[in-house]
Amino acid sequence: MHEAYIEQLRICPHRPSGPLPRASTRLLQLMTDYGAIQPVVVRRVRDSYEILGNVETWMAAQQLQLERVPIHVLEHLSEEEAAEIIGASFDGYTSDPIDEAEYFQSQILTEGGSGRSKRKTVANLSHRTGHSRTYISHALRLLKLPLDIQDLVRAGRLTAGHARALVSLKTHGAQRALAKRAVANRLTVRQTESLARDLRDGKPTTSR
Repeated sequence: MHEAYIEQLRICPHRPSGPLPRASTRLLQLMTDYGAIQPVVVRRVRDSYEILGNVETWMAAQQLQLERVPIHVLEHLSEEEAAEIIGASFDGYTSDPIDEAEYFQSQILTEGGSGRSKRKTVANLSHRTGHSRTYISHALRLLKLPLDIQDLVRAGRLTAGHARALVSLKTHGAQRALAKRAVANRLTVRQTESLARDLRDGKPTTSR
């Protein structure tokens, strides 16, 4: 079985957009005890590999700070065949926006820290995950929200779009008030963004 360094792997662009899966506690424990127990299914693209299946092993390996993972390389695939394989192995996203943001943050703290190193780490994350640097930056901002609002996002009562509107407000009190209103009135993301903009501009929102 072949192995590849973590940084040689990246998400295939045919994978549906959305948050990356978070490795389960059980998988992390098994890999701690025995190493990677299933190979990541990949195709070779020049000097790197694109992940077609079992992305969870790759994600877990990064959390455990492993250098390499076993890979199963599928050669000579057409774009249609690669997309078909991803579709067959894709079960939907099991992560949530806060989990994803915490993963991004953990990678930055481990690899980058701050300043120029942080910018380089974000660029590396962008390359490895297929997400833009702007996407990663927006995700990280969600961790500035109070934990009770983060819990609403985890529970699916607020979306990442709602959360991004809330994080634009300066105080936790204002964020909590609008979050409560968004949940109670089942506001859309656009409505929440509009109310947040009015609050920032000092406009009344009681009639909306």
